[in-house]
Amino acid sequence: MTGATDTGPMKAAYADCYLGQLHYLYRPASIPGGAPVLLISPRARSCRKLARHLPAEHAAYIIDIPGLGNSSPLREGASMPDVARAVAEFMDAAGIGPAHVFGVHTGGKVAAALAAHWPDNVLSLMVCGKSHSIVPEIERRNVAMKEQSDMPDSAVVRFEGKYLDDTESALAMPRLYAANFAFDLAQALRACRMPVRVIEITSPEEDLRYGRQARALAAHAARGSMAELPQVDSTGIDFYTGAAAMAAAIVEFIGQPAST
Repeated sequence: MTGATDTGPMKAAYADCYLGQLHYLYRPASIPGGAPVLLISPRARSCRKLARHLPAEHAAYIIDIPGLGNSSPLREGASMPDVARAVAEFMDAAGIGPAHVFGVHTGGKVAAALAAHWPDNVLSLMVCGKSHSIVPEIERRNVAMKEQSDMPDSAVVRFEGKYLDDTESALAMPRLYAANFAFDLAQALRACRMPVRVIEITSPEEDLRYGRQARALAAHAARGSMAELPQVDSTGIDFYTGAAAMAAAIVEFIGQPAST
């Protein structure tokens, strides 16, 4: 079942899926000519600003990952492919054809699982994250991610849940992190045959702690490439790099000029 209510520039809707109901926002294309773009972030609200920079030829879809925002709670033990299956079923229910799929941090793992297991849904894949989030070796990545668990960005996630009454977020984040830790990102990219772009958000601190990772991760994809964007926002609220810069990286990859 799908249904929509007007929310101004974007519309809000729900779609039934494997894990319950998935809530999403979408902005229809105002002129024909482009495939849809699906944006997946642990904090879907931040994607609203990003969507405004995408070309008018592309419909933009922003999802609340199951367990977060207004989507159904995430069940204990759910895997990253389980979450990706919910996204694939949402795409079918909402009538979205193959899309360019962008995911940042946990959203990048959801996007990669979607591309690996439901390749017909994905025209191209963009996996974005700070260096610690895109380490190819799963054991090293998990150590790096756990080192970040008490950093300010994690606090932002908790504060968002508290102040926006998003109580399911507090329950879902440990379950999402368990799925994230169990997910082999490099292995998923090896299964992808569509174009793949790894977007690394760089900072001097992470250069020192982990080194650059995008080139090594992109090498696992048959059609992989990489890009780097410097961090300018340490909180992550504005995609670490600024929404305009992140949107420019997306549209450069999918081949359309950015909206201004």
